[in-house]
Amino acid sequence: MASYIWLGQAFFALRYVTMPKRVGQEITNGNVCYKFVRPIGIYNQWYAEGIAQKLAATLLRFAPIIIIGFLLPKSIALSLPVSVGAFFLFLLALILGLFMSHSLSMFAVYLTFKTLSEKGSLGIVSSIVNILGGLFIPLPILPQALQEVLRYLPFSYITDLPFRIYIGNVGIIDGLIYIGIGLAWLVAIIAIGKLLIGRALKKTVVQGG
Repeated sequence: MASYIWLGQAFFALRYVTMPKRVGQEITNGNVCYKFVRPIGIYNQWYAEGIAQKLAATLLRFAPIIIIGFLLPKSIALSLPVSVGAFFLFLLALILGLFMSHSLSMFAVYLTFKTLSEKGSLGIVSSIVNILGGLFIPLPILPQALQEVLRYLPFSYITDLPFRIYIGNVGIIDGLIYIGIGLAWLVAIIAIGKLLIGRALKKTVVQGG
């Protein structure tokens, strides 16, 4: 559990729901219209910006926390991964979690188009993702029956699965199966997100000049 919590703090920025910088303001003040004339898909551009933003925040945060975690007394310290194979699978699952996290974050962008409220949209999406993904309450301490349900939903792939692989709670074979399920979820979520934002863009009306 100590390692699970340390990893959660080290990679906090990867699982936190946020929008790419200034996207909410561009939607609410109408400057999003300038995106229409650029030769690139708006969803792809915002998705790439959000991934870069999460990576930058993680790179600034994770190293000091990892170092401190390893230096603490053994009972509360961050332990080494259970095996070399588990470590590489942990990295793969962590990358999947990064893309899954921002794919879910893009639903907040869609809701901002519908409500013109950036904070409200972020609040709705982040509450769902954080509760079901284990940010507020680590999934391993929830009732077993509830864990079995949440384990197959996309939210658990953001951080719960990578951390369980790291500490050996999920074996390599099971981890590969879960990652396969997570990839299917990722493709579906991105496709739905593109569809919803594409429809919202077609109905966008910008007033003023």
